[in-house]
Amino acid sequence: MAFQKVNSRKLKKAENLQETAIKLHKKGEWDRALGFYENGLEMFQKFGDKQGISSSYGNLGLLYQDKGEWDKALEFYEKSLEIDQELGDKQGISKSYNNLGSLYQNRGEWNKALEFYEKSLEIDQELGDKQGISSSYGNLGSLYQNKGEWNKALEFYEKSLEIDQDLGDNKQGISKTYNNLGSLYQNKGEWDRALQFYEKSLEIKEDLGDKQGISKSYNNLGSLYQNKGEWNKALEFYEKSLEIFKKFGDKQGISSSYGNLGSLYFNKGEWDKALEFYEKSLEIDQEIEDKQGISSSYGNLALLYQDKGEWDKALEFYEKSLEIKEDLGDKQGVSMSYNNLGSLYFNKGEWDKALEFYEKSLEIAQELGDKKGVSINFSNLGELNLKSGNWESSKEYLENSLKIAEKLAPISTVSVLENLGELSRLEDRYSEAVDTLEKSMNIVKKVGAKPQGISILEKFGDVYLSKYVNEEKADIRDLNSAESNYRDAFELAKSLGIPLQEATATRGLGIVISRKGNINESENCFRKSIEILRKLGASFELQKTTLEYARALYENDNLFEAETRVKSVAFDSQNSKNYELLRKAYLLLGDIATKLDYKYEYYLKSLETAKFNPKIYVRNCYHLIFRMQKMDQEGLIRFITLLKGQNDEKYFDLFLEALNNKIEGKEYKISELPSSLAQELEKFEAISISNN
Repeated sequence: MAFQKVNSRKLKKAENLQETAIKLHKKGEWDRALGFYENGLEMFQKFGDKQGISSSYGNLGLLYQDKGEWDKALEFYEKSLEIDQELGDKQGISKSYNNLGSLYQNRGEWNKALEFYEKSLEIDQELGDKQGISSSYGNLGSLYQNKGEWNKALEFYEKSLEIDQDLGDNKQGISKTYNNLGSLYQNKGEWDRALQFYEKSLEIKEDLGDKQGISKSYNNLGSLYQNKGEWNKALEFYEKSLEIFKKFGDKQGISSSYGNLGSLYFNKGEWDKALEFYEKSLEIDQEIEDKQGISSSYGNLALLYQDKGEWDKALEFYEKSLEIKEDLGDKQGVSMSYNNLGSLYFNKGEWDKALEFYEKSLEIAQELGDKKGVSINFSNLGELNLKSGNWESSKEYLENSLKIAEKLAPISTVSVLENLGELSRLEDRYSEAVDTLEKSMNIVKKVGAKPQGISILEKFGDVYLSKYVNEEKADIRDLNSAESNYRDAFELAKSLGIPLQEATATRGLGIVISRKGNINESENCFRKSIEILRKLGASFELQKTTLEYARALYENDNLFEAETRVKSVAFDSQNSKNYELLRKAYLLLGDIATKLDYKYEYYLKSLETAKFNPKIYVRNCYHLIFRMQKMDQEGLIRFITLLKGQNDEKYFDLFLEALNNKIEGKEYKISELPSSLAQELEKFEAISISNN
């Protein structure tokens, strides 16, 4: 009898060790938690308490899953399951299935996750374990939410909520489901409903005195207000959340808060602050060996450096993030990394590499059944083809993206509609472009996504500016509309504290004001834009603004300053391998050189650079054809001789073919060009002259 009491006391000590470990685990003190879990396990093993051993294995699995050591987690979950099956402990088996489902969900192996969740649910239903059934419904809802099957997710969340409300005593479960519903509605862009559920979840946590739960709710509310562009409110909730996490010493929570604060400052364009918080988050993730957290921090740093135009650094962090995700077996994470790498190479003008990564990302997203991921990749491929001049393929991708996005949520369609509007602009379908952008803007206004409204306003400005420049009868009202939209974009960006978009909108204003002949005000706009972009370190946007400034100087005969500025763009864009910007720089340098000394080498350089994409090459040809019509006989002969000498047969033929294509809405045949141009082209016998 005394021996049994001793054993009972020792088993109680083992249970206490497990409880202490769980508390430390929740606080993010993972090394200490591991020690207590292992000590408790050792005691359970010593006394042959199989149920205690199984429970310990399950807890160790949860710890290693949180740390991102998923192979170790799998090993412990399987050990726990094996004991539960040996004991015939159906409730334990169900719990192990749930843990395995969660692990495979994190890894992006959603079919396996579904299999385990359904097995768990089947046992819970057989046992009549309503709380277990509710938990399984919640997990299934989370899985379908990840897959973008939001109607199914909603169905399972509502089933889970109904059971918890019937039970009455599972307030923690009700709070969790409210939180899940808030997350779902946030993804769908139904932000008022999301707010309602987040606040309900928070209210229960406050009643329960669940401080750590309250902190997580604050984080969610911060994220919601950040999406809406209400950044002061977002900051308030993130700081409240951080304060609680610090009080409890919850390192994982602190890291998460730092990451969120970094994201907030990143969106605001305050990149130094963003960098500070991202690095703090990374430091903690590395300290607690949270592999998933480290990967996420690397991804955030990569996005920051990408927007700053520091593309080599961005590439380094994307590749580090990808390497961890591949080691973890995180398929969805790998797909996202490929998508980010595609975006980086797209910005760099390395479109073959961008295409390669977008297609790899798409393949995984399709394999997983990740509808949102598929839609995003279709949209990116559409944008890539749009910039490449392959407009038919672009339209196909964008329309396929839109079909999926429309089934997800209106907010998911915004960027696709923006790109479709841009496509219509490039094809001179200005009314259609305006209609499409208005659809996008209406969604943004409805959900209150103020930051997304800025880029749409800028695109409206682009449409009206293009209309004014390209249509045969220029209408000053279009130029005024362009100015109005750029000004609205500027005011919104300034009020939200987004310096990057403040600078790009100011650039748009500079172009319009230059067209109106107000040189001094135009120069002020370009200088302000350049000042902001230089401070941010946003090299790509800085080059674009400098080029537009140089163009305005050229049009007002300030040739030497224009030449100096555009040469700096050519140098920078060559170093960053941004061939499209380099092509435009050479074209403008050609215009300047022609005015100064009738040299045409820069025109030829623009063509040579344009070879990175045949579609862009043809568009460059169009620009030069118009310039050729203005050359005198001697200059024309010299230019065509240089052109023939520098370009191989394939590209020279492509240039000649461009003469018979549609140029700015007009059909040109060689015979219809000025006689001097037609005669000189005929001499090369590269194309027959139509006598129509």
